[in-house]
Amino acid sequence: MIISIQEAAERIGITQSAIRYYDKKGLLPYVKRDKYNNRIFNEDDLIWIKLVKGLRETDMPIEMVKAYVDLTVNGRSSLEQRFKLMTEYQKMLEIRLNQDQAHYITINRWINHFITVLNDNKLDQFPKNIDQNFPDNIQKATTLDKEFTDEKNTPS
Repeated sequence: MIISIQEAAERIGITQSAIRYYDKKGLLPYVKRDKYNNRIFNEDDLIWIKLVKGLRETDMPIEMVKAYVDLTVNGRSSLEQRFKLMTEYQKMLEIRLNQDQAHYITINRWINHFITVLNDNKLDQFPKNIDQNFPDNIQKATTLDKEFTDEKNTPS
């Protein structure tokens, strides 16, 4: 069954412009066009769109998605390369996750500071609302968070 870009977008749950973008970037290897040069899709094309959409939802960079699609076109002979690409991306995500965790901890420290200030009327105006060690305390905490993150990102 052949369907239009509008129907494909509705069935997959993305915009038509996203499909056009994926096609321009070479992420949809088998998309055909009708006599009016409109993109037309079959069921296999929808599977490719779902694959690309799923990878992009993980924030995988377009270049990596393109590499993955190119390898997938080669079939079974590229399984090891696809596995390697995915494990490399997994490592990138682990690093980002650890960095985000450290940032989250730092923001929690700031929130705790604000809670203290909100609950103590004597601490009503910056910079009077901080203790004398405030900048150093935040800096030390950030340094400790970074060291923690670096340790988690160091291969065992």
